[in-house]
Amino acid sequence: MPEYSVAFLDAYHKRALSHFSDLRRPGFTGPFDFRSMGVIAPVWISEDRELRVFATVEDKPDGHAWLHVSFSRVDRTPSYEETCRVRHAFFPADAVVVQVFPPIREHVNIHENTLHLWQRLDDERLVPDLRIVESDGSVGV
Repeated sequence: MPEYSVAFLDAYHKRALSHFSDLRRPGFTGPFDFRSMGVIAPVWISEDRELRVFATVEDKPDGHAWLHVSFSRVDRTPSYEETCRVRHAFFPADAVVVQVFPPIREHVNIHENTLHLWQRLDDERLVPDLRIVESDGSVGV
């Protein structure tokens, strides 16, 4: 695990926490502070104690700030239902949230049971609207 300075950890925590107007997340307790263990993000734990969630706000090389939420279980990769729980608890309902599957040569796996969700914070739509609008005006996928 890399060593982080106290100032770096403090700034990282402050930025992540300042993103949420209310730190309470439905179905989760926290945030917990594990900076003394070198954890760079505030941590929430699901009420059933099965999921651990880390949230950060990161400036990426594309020049945009991104909300990055990683979540894991000790015993297995989170299910689709658990992914939906995290998505609804940590992101606005109207946000476009993505899970990225990069090219194999760019894949990084630090913890085999962790998944990641991302939201670009400038409200610019990252992906096109993929719904199909029928000739009668109804919307489908």
